[in-house]
Amino acid sequence: MIEIVSRELDEILGAQFPFSESKYETPCHFAMSVNDPVLHYATSLDALRSQFLNLRVTELSFRFHQPPRAFTMDELNESFRDTLANSLHRGPRSGDAPQQALFLKP
Repeated sequence: MIEIVSRELDEILGAQFPFSESKYETPCHFAMSVNDPVLHYATSLDALRSQFLNLRVTELSFRFHQPPRAFTMDELNESFRDTLANSLHRGPRSGDAPQQALFLKP
């Protein structure tokens, strides 16, 4: 049984996915902790930069990959209000689908 799990993990972790020859024009919003204990921030950012022309980056300073509990409304506003406001204020480019506005409680 352990041999099967080991082979499956090796296949999953060693999978290579083909990249597009041209960069995507679709906006990509990337927010990640520079202190993520699971994923390497610079590697993740480099991968996205190689694939997207319109990359919007927000560096977070959390000491976890995923929060141990759901954020409260106050925590969401404190950590993400500026990110959300900045992405909404840039507005859509010509040809983009209309964006649905998102709001957090003041």
